[in-house]
Amino acid sequence: MSIVDQGIVVQRGQALAKGGLAPWQQRAVTAYVEEHLAEPIALCTLARLARLSPYYFCRAFKRSLGMPPHRYHSNRRIEHAKLLLAQPEASVTDIGRRVGYGETSSFTTAFHKATGITPTAYRRSLTSFGIAP
Repeated sequence: MSIVDQGIVVQRGQALAKGGLAPWQQRAVTAYVEEHLAEPIALCTLARLARLSPYYFCRAFKRSLGMPPHRYHSNRRIEHAKLLLAQPEASVTDIGRRVGYGETSSFTTAFHKATGITPTAYRRSLTSFGIAP
């Protein structure tokens, strides 16, 4: 059962962040980010997907996902890198390139800033706990 609130259909029990993205907008934008992790993504591209102005899109995105679009993209890149680091056959340099960093140093800096440890230390921690194959 659904109710209509200010022209938006809301499923009963589903909470919408007031001023945030509609569920379809959030799905479209997050799917696009996942498909383009290794590429720079222009704010206007994401805003166009959501059919909003860049200004309003930024505000709605942050309200829905708790962070600005650029930070979300960066966080998703680091999370994907963590998954790749669990695979010992790929080098840290290759993983950095696969998630969109042109230089190993920029990947290491971003990874360290996000996690508190370097990619190599993260990989070692996985193998020392028996998590990585």
